[in-house]
Amino acid sequence: MLPRQKQLLCFLFCFGLILFSQPIRSRDHVDLHLKWIHQFQFAGYYTALEKGFYKEVGLDVTIHESKHGIEGLHQYVSEKEARYGVGTNEVLLQWHAGNPIVVIAVIFQHSPTVLFTKRIHENQSIQDLLGKKIMLSPHVYEILAFLKKEKFDSNHFKAIPHSFRFLDLVEGKVAALDGYSTTQTYEFKKLGFPVVVFSPRTAGIDFYGDNLFTSQIEIQTNPNRVKRFREASLRGWSYAMKNKSEIVDLIYQKYSKNITKEQLLFEADEMESLVQPNLVEIGYMYEGRWKHIADVYSDFGMLPKNLNLTGFLYNPNPKPDYGLLVSIFVSVFGFLLVVWVFQKYRWNVKYAENLKREVFNRTEELKVSNDNLHSTNKILELKLRELKDAQSKLLTSEKLATIGNVTAEMAHELNHPFDLISSTNIDIGDFLKKQLNPIIEQLVLFSSEDRERFFLLINGYRNMQIEVLSEKEERELKNDSKIKLFSILQKEEGTIEEDFLVLLIDSLAYTLEGKLKWVLESANHIKILELGTKIANVYRSYFIISHASEKSTQVVKTIKKYLPSDGGSPSKGP
Repeated sequence: MLPRQKQLLCFLFCFGLILFSQPIRSRDHVDLHLKWIHQFQFAGYYTALEKGFYKEVGLDVTIHESKHGIEGLHQYVSEKEARYGVGTNEVLLQWHAGNPIVVIAVIFQHSPTVLFTKRIHENQSIQDLLGKKIMLSPHVYEILAFLKKEKFDSNHFKAIPHSFRFLDLVEGKVAALDGYSTTQTYEFKKLGFPVVVFSPRTAGIDFYGDNLFTSQIEIQTNPNRVKRFREASLRGWSYAMKNKSEIVDLIYQKYSKNITKEQLLFEADEMESLVQPNLVEIGYMYEGRWKHIADVYSDFGMLPKNLNLTGFLYNPNPKPDYGLLVSIFVSVFGFLLVVWVFQKYRWNVKYAENLKREVFNRTEELKVSNDNLHSTNKILELKLRELKDAQSKLLTSEKLATIGNVTAEMAHELNHPFDLISSTNIDIGDFLKKQLNPIIEQLVLFSSEDRERFFLLINGYRNMQIEVLSEKEERELKNDSKIKLFSILQKEEGTIEEDFLVLLIDSLAYTLEGKLKWVLESANHIKILELGTKIANVYRSYFIISHASEKSTQVVKTIKKYLPSDGGSPSKGP
């Protein structure tokens, strides 16, 4: 081979090394900024750092806690390379506002944000907060959307800025406040303060929680570092959720002695159902869920309808881009072609044979390259199937959670009428065993006129509809009955003894109106009214059982609508 030809081949070899080689670096320094103070909420990142997962992939990571929430976090991360952040779903608003950021992983498949209120009675609902003071954090749009869906307009409750002092609810300064189910629930339990927790998920508002994001410039200039940081972080999360006690000790020793181990372990256990590490691959995110979140923001006029999310979500397994490789190959091939044309008139037969041999070698290299590309495509197809399986598991878990909520609510609806039927049945049994014979014996002793008075009183019960009333309605009925009795007896308030007045009401004697005076003329009118009260109580028990049975039947019919029929689909009729 001629010296000039050797020089040319050396030049081409060095040119290829410059194009395809990557510089060998020392460990890259990365800053991770949290959205709150150190606690188990960020356990995966502490684990990746302390267990050396970051170090293994060539990263030197510094974790920064925040005591001022997410204010300014998104802009700070977007300004420079090697910056990462843990944010809320507001990252979507910040991205649409122009902050060049990209979400690379989701840790919480369900947001821990809920609404707390004091437990007052068993049938408590969100509607009990109408007209009350509710303390809300800034940007807590999932709670606002929840209230809006429950028909709470801005004039139906008084919104108060969050003091982040949860004793305000205990002290009665507010009727409700938002917080995290993973942390504030522990504080209320420790105080022994009974609370009711309302989750936006019960109204179909299902946000993500704790999103890991970085800047677009980091994605573009350091794609390999983004991939390494993401994989090491998710590896840390997987280890943390499988070894909670160990990581609780680590956090307590190195990051936060202000929080007890008991509280950290409580937080870890509560996170299990929100992260769902056994059902969904940690870090998984679905574009459809993000579109659901965008639609909620759109309802508040904060985002346009049908927002295009291109560029917002990171794809950890992108398809290879062969454009650069093809361009380089075409350039090199063109360069060789020009050289070959320039030199062909000077080459002799021997040089032509060498050229043929070189073409053959290049052809073999292309065959190997094609085989590698085919293997890469097979791997990508496998990853796509895994992603579809993960999506199917997530949808199944959400359906199971919804069925569980419906079943719990139906069970609660059945407990009350069954309790009424049971307690009322006891009252009827007591009447039959202990009170019926004494009533019959007393009637035998009455005169015929007193018996006529007694039967006049109880015959009115047959055509009377005795309603099952609430405590408030019962008080109002008794007040109305008192006014009616004073009118019938032509007495003024205070002239009838309270015990006798109660007896007239409980026996329903006030329904006799003008005939009541004839009953009261009897010397035995007290005994007549007492016996009538016992009979009236039996009628009341009858109507309570009828009302409770009807309500139970309605609940059962409702349950059957949700249960699968023989064909596997929910029943369409009762």
